[in-house]
Amino acid sequence: MADPVGAPVEPGPVTPPARGRLRRRVILVLLLLVGACGVQVGRALLTLGIQPVIPGALYRSGQPDGPGLDAWVDEFGLRSVISTRGDEAAESWFDDELAVVQRRGLEFFTVKLDGDEMPSRERLARLVRHIDDAPRPALIHCNWGVERSGLAAAIALLLEGESIATANAQLTYRHGIERWLTGSDLPDVIVDYEGWLAATDRAHTPDLLRHWAAEVYIPYFYANEVVLEREPEVYRCGEEIEVTVRLVNASRRPWRHRAERDRGVHFEVRLKALDDGPAWSASVRGGYVDLTVAPGEASVFDVSLGAFPRPGPYLLEVAMVNEMVAWFAAEGGRDFRTTLEVLPAAGDPAER
Repeated sequence: MADPVGAPVEPGPVTPPARGRLRRRVILVLLLLVGACGVQVGRALLTLGIQPVIPGALYRSGQPDGPGLDAWVDEFGLRSVISTRGDEAAESWFDDELAVVQRRGLEFFTVKLDGDEMPSRERLARLVRHIDDAPRPALIHCNWGVERSGLAAAIALLLEGESIATANAQLTYRHGIERWLTGSDLPDVIVDYEGWLAATDRAHTPDLLRHWAAEVYIPYFYANEVVLEREPEVYRCGEEIEVTVRLVNASRRPWRHRAERDRGVHFEVRLKALDDGPAWSASVRGGYVDLTVAPGEASVFDVSLGAFPRPGPYLLEVAMVNEMVAWFAAEGGRDFRTTLEVLPAAGDPAER
C-alpha cells in the first residue's frame, strides 16, 4: 500500500509506551489515603531499612542518610555500595552518601535506573558488571528500596546461581511491589530473560545471564528486523525510484503504527551521496497508518524515494522510531543499510 510522507519528528527523552501510569498512581494515592492498602504500605515502608538478600554478603535498602549508612557499615561490615539512582552530584542525598563512602573507604558504584521503565541494554549490562565487581559485603539501594533495588537484588541472586523463582521473590509484594498498583516494568527484565531461556531451550547459569544482558537483551518491543523486500533491478539517475520495506516485529510484545505523526511506530528511509561531488542527502518518513503488529508478524510499506540527482554511489538506510520516545537502534534494535550504485540516465552519453 502507498504510504504518505511526513516531516521528521525528532524523539525526545527515552520513555516506554504510555500505559496509564498516572492513572494508576492516582488510584494508588487514593487507596493509601483511605487505608485500603495499609498492609501493603507497611511492607513498602519496611523496605526503607536494610534487608538481607544474601546474609553476610549482600543487602538492599532505600536511600540511606549519612548517619544511617555509617551505622550500617559498622553493623554489617559493608565494603561497597551500589546506587541505582545514578551519579547525582550536587544533590544533598548523593553528597551525604559520597561523604560517608569516601570517609569509610568503601567502593562506590552507580548506575541510573528508572523505577518504572525497563533499562537500556547498556545500563542493564553495567548493573551486572557492578554487582560482579562490588566487594562483599555490599549494599544495593535505590530511593524507596522497592523496584530498582528489587531488580538489582534479583540479578545478584541469579549471578550467584540461584533459581529464577528465588530471584523473582525479590520483586513481589513482600518487598513493596504490586504491579497492578505501581505499574513498574522492571520485573519484565527477569520475565524476558526467562522467556529467552525457554525459547532457546537453555537452563539458567550466571554466565548465560551475563551474555544475555550484554548481547541479547532488548527492552520492550524494540527487537526488530528491517528488510528491503522489493527494489529496482537497476538504479538510474533521474528516474523515480520505489522500494518496498518490510518491518518485522522480532520482540515478545506488539508495536503499533499510528496515523498521527508524533505518536506510534514509524520508519525513515535515508539517502546520502557517497561520491566526491556536492553533499546531498534526503529522507522520507512512513508508516502513518493505524496498525498493530503482533510478535513475529510484519508490516509492509511501498515508499517512493524520488529521483537520484546524479550517478554514483549512495548509502541507503532504513531506521525505525517510536515517535517522541526512541529510535529502535538506540535501544538495541536494527537499522537496514546498503550501498547503491546509481547509473547514468538511459541514453546519457556518460553511460556509454
